[in-house]
Amino acid sequence: MGTDTSGIRLLYNLFRDSPFVEYIPDFSWPKDFFPQAGGLDSLAMGNESDVPEPECISLETLLVRKNPDSKDFLLLGGGSTFGQLWVAWGGAGYHSLQQTMDEMKLPLGWTENAGEKAFYLFREHLRSAKMEWESRDAPMEFSVALRAGKEFHFRVIIRKLISIYAKDSE
Repeated sequence: MGTDTSGIRLLYNLFRDSPFVEYIPDFSWPKDFFPQAGGLDSLAMGNESDVPEPECISLETLLVRKNPDSKDFLLLGGGSTFGQLWVAWGGAGYHSLQQTMDEMKLPLGWTENAGEKAFYLFREHLRSAKMEWESRDAPMEFSVALRAGKEFHFRVIIRKLISIYAKDSE
């Protein structure tokens, strides 16, 4: 799956000089990666005992994170070579994600950019989770599956995350 012409690989090539971006040709994703199906988010939300160990598949993946030990991350997996683009965004907890969302200064409404649309949905999920998660100090994660071919729509998101992570590293 890791051909140089894939959308994930081409997106990585734009950011390959950044210490915050990593290309993983065969990252292991739960096969049932849909938010409604109890994929990554169910495991991240602390429901490990309720969710059986997922059957996994290897997908070409782009990982954006502050550092190797960071709980804050963006994963883009699959893409044109897979037929879908799986997106997962998570962090150390509610406050960490809310701070990142605020610093990204993304449009508050629906846009034409699929990356901004995904983060619009994540913002709405974060807003609805505020009452339950604001007082917890537990990792949170949100995910969405998009049509393949939208990888480059995440350029603006990745640039913003790199900027935030670079500022935090100073």
